[in-house]
Amino acid sequence: MTLREDFRDRGQWLFARRSYVPLAIIPMMGLLILLSKDYPQPFALTQWWKIGCLVVAFLGEGIRIIAVGSSAPSTSGRNTGGQLADSINTTGIYSVVRHPLYIGNFFVIFGIVLWSGVWWFVLLVSILYWFYYERIMFTEEEFLVDKFGEQYIQFAATVPAVIPSFKSYKSAKYPFSAKIVLAREYDGVLAIATSFLLLAGIEYYALPGNRPFDLTWPILFVVIYIAAAILRYVRKHTSLLKVEGR
Repeated sequence: MTLREDFRDRGQWLFARRSYVPLAIIPMMGLLILLSKDYPQPFALTQWWKIGCLVVAFLGEGIRIIAVGSSAPSTSGRNTGGQLADSINTTGIYSVVRHPLYIGNFFVIFGIVLWSGVWWFVLLVSILYWFYYERIMFTEEEFLVDKFGEQYIQFAATVPAVIPSFKSYKSAKYPFSAKIVLAREYDGVLAIATSFLLLAGIEYYALPGNRPFDLTWPILFVVIYIAAAILRYVRKHTSLLKVEGR
């Protein structure tokens, strides 16, 4: 097997599991909180730091929302069965960077690991993230080159993969749809809320002292969980979140 074939096979395997493999970060952080002498850093225990981490995570979700809300039909989904593309996203945020969803995912994960305040752990997870998604991006682009040929090659020649450039910006071909976002992205928002709640719980039970449990995180989780449950029901049992042609 050539290295190219190996990269493609590994990328396809990772692609199918990309929704839950990153969840391994939570037990990793649990072990860090429980066992590492580098935790806690005093600043990492402040409420302002934790809110800042949440903001970074939601910044990543915001990037995802921009990409998903104005994407072309049959693209930019959470499909895991295989690659899917009836067309190439080349306008809007995709005219700035080829893989905005994975940039968004990075900031979500970066915000979560920032909770620790341990610089070497944040750096380690960041490196592992890009090694992981490099294979996935390679596999996706191989699929797109095979399917669209020169059209995608020319697109890739002018739009960077992960470092945004606004030189070739084009207005989004499809109008931003809040319905599409509500139908597709509630799981991502719920994952963020769940992660922060779990980290708060681990920290509360791991650190000595009679500190009151911070109710910010369970309240955030409950509110988002209820909203996600409503959206899931509406998506599956009504047509309110369907957008014609997309």
